[in-house]
Amino acid sequence: MSSITVGTLTSTTVNVSGNIQMTNGMVLPSFTTGTRPGSPTAGQMIFNTTLDDVEVWDGSTWKPFLGQGLRNWTNSTRPASPVNGDVGWNTEEEIAEIWVATEAEWIPVGSSAGADPGEVLFVTVGQHSWQVPDGVESVSVVAIGGGGGGSGDHDGGGGTGGGLGWRNNITVTPGTSVTVRVGQGGSGGNEGTNGTNGGESWFQSTGQVRGGGGTGGRGNYSGENLPGGNYTGQGGGRGGDNNYGSTWRNGGTGAGGYTGRGGEAAIPYNNPGQPGTGGGGGAGAGGNNYWMGGGGGTGVYGQGPNGSGGPFGANPARPGQGGSGGQPGYNQPAPRGGTRGMGGWYGGAGGGTYYGNNQGGWGGNGAVRVIWGNDSLPRQFPSTNTSQGTSITVQQV
Repeated sequence: MSSITVGTLTSTTVNVSGNIQMTNGMVLPSFTTGTRPGSPTAGQMIFNTTLDDVEVWDGSTWKPFLGQGLRNWTNSTRPASPVNGDVGWNTEEEIAEIWVATEAEWIPVGSSAGADPGEVLFVTVGQHSWQVPDGVESVSVVAIGGGGGGSGDHDGGGGTGGGLGWRNNITVTPGTSVTVRVGQGGSGGNEGTNGTNGGESWFQSTGQVRGGGGTGGRGNYSGENLPGGNYTGQGGGRGGDNNYGSTWRNGGTGAGGYTGRGGEAAIPYNNPGQPGTGGGGGAGAGGNNYWMGGGGGTGVYGQGPNGSGGPFGANPARPGQGGSGGQPGYNQPAPRGGTRGMGGWYGGAGGGTYYGNNQGGWGGNGAVRVIWGNDSLPRQFPSTNTSQGTSITVQQV
């Protein structure tokens, strides 16, 4: 292939046979509306600085380049029964427009019907009243319940992780208030007592989208099968179970995933905690003395990698890892010395204890995240444009 390097051309016409390849773009000649070329040639292109747009001469008039090749109509001659995605050039408005079925109207191409993409993250425990921003008529929501606390009883076991629920395309009305609830992680049992259950998290109502709280840990060979937190929504996952029928001295289980459940407790205790599935958190490891690992939480920014379970053999026991970017379980000094396995945010469960004179680990708090997009950028769980970087407006409560 031949090449030629050109500095400045003084000829008004350059004839080229074949293709022109450019490595740094093409700069069109600039004119205002009043200084356009007086005798243009059909197909000639310019950049109109008055309109801030590229124009092309069609042989009789200057037209915005975007309109070339599209069907032409006026406001009164638009298609009578348009389907979603129909696009054409409105000669009356001098714009390209597209029919958006969800809005039931013609939208200028390149515009974003609705508000700028945004989000609000609720992490403060308790009940909140959220005012829907202007222009927001539909939201997608994920809710994670608080993890259960670990047992403080002798040979105590861990709690179970909070459930995760999500739902897309929830209709809301700008300017109105919506109730949001964030569940607290369950407290660890103190000196021979069971752990407490985690609180549920929900948006609008418990029947709309909800992450159920995990169950508090039991101790002293209780023989119970403790279920992980459940969920309500279009999709989601339960927190990991803790089967006390054949285990004790085990770690907290993981929070639920977007398309699977949290990691389950080690059975028997001298095994690693199980990994999460569908983006859920992993379970903490059990131990043969002292304190057990906390369960991993699950992140709220859409489905990601599964959290791995804590490996067996360390003292204090290893925590489970967070799923989908959630916080891993972690160890914290216990009131009577040693450590206790704490559940990770959001929704990881606390680990149990070996001795009955100390305190089990606390479960991680829950969270609710609300996101919205527009016609140009739909946002839906489990993973369509759900990252925080997609949001133009971000609020945390």
